[in-house]
Order: sequence, then C-alpha cells, then structure tokens
Amino acid sequence: MKQRVVLVNDGTEHTAYLQTGLKNSGYEVIIIENSSMSALKETLQVLRPQILMLDDDRIFHLENNKAMSRSSIAA
Repeated sequence: MKQRVVLVNDGTEHTAYLQTGLKNSGYEVIIIENSSMSALKETLQVLRPQILMLDDDRIFHLENNKAMSRSSIAA
C-alpha cells in the first residue's frame, strides 16, 4: 500500500515538482490549496495522511506557531 502524502500549499510552482518527485518515488500525493485552517483540519481527519508537508507561510498561521501533530488531528 502506498503511503499518502498531503501537500498543503498556496499555489506556488514548487508543488508540481514535489508532486512529480513523490509520485515517481511511489507515494500517493494529494494537494490541498488555499483552504481555511478549519477546512484543512477536517480534511486531514478524513484523509489521515502518513506525511504532511506544509508551505512555509502556512506555519505562521497555525495556532501557537506549532505544526499540527497526529494527536491534534485525531478525532
């Protein structure tokens, strides 16, 4: 079974490079662009990715400037 990677991005050109490289390495890649934090949290609860990659700008918008851990995503 392929590991699922979610790329959260604001639409930069680097997403296509990351997606291609990850897919060529055997990962299932899902891209989430321009979503609110609440929508992002809900989506991650459903997708339950093994790997989450955040755009640098997104990190500053997370509560207390901390990346979401698996425990904070869990229902």
